[in-house]
Amino acid sequence: MIKTSLEEPVCKNGYVLDRFPRTIEQVTFLDEYVRSKGTHLDRIMVFEISLEEILRRAVVRRKDEDRIDDRANESLADRLARYQRQTIPAINYFEVQGIVSHIDWTLTIPQVSKNILRLPNSGSESTLWIDEKASWLVGIPRRAP
Repeated sequence: MIKTSLEEPVCKNGYVLDRFPRTIEQVTFLDEYVRSKGTHLDRIMVFEISLEEILRRAVVRRKDEDRIDDRANESLADRLARYQRQTIPAINYFEVQGIVSHIDWTLTIPQVSKNILRLPNSGSESTLWIDEKASWLVGIPRRAP
């Protein structure tokens, strides 16, 4: 599904991946895919937030949005454990490449947007759309030089 989406004409000059890759298997797929297309990942943004804030936001979503995935604390605990087990190794893979930027996700959406737009972008022009429900891991690919 990801490969099909990345083949769309709209992705020709770059794209933003939200919530992908989250596992080492997905990292391997994406890394092989972008290399086969003569591109590379330019930036990985890790949106950081404390456990206390995650729990606070889950309670608000549970009340205001009636989200099924936030109804039980066990479900949230499982998701956080999966993040530690699967996503942290994926982030570490990109850390070694020096392309990870850590973003404080406790700030307001305008503050987060401003911090992201301040990141070095290797001379590329880009438009960045921020969704307040965005996830922690986003990759922005660029054509290889």
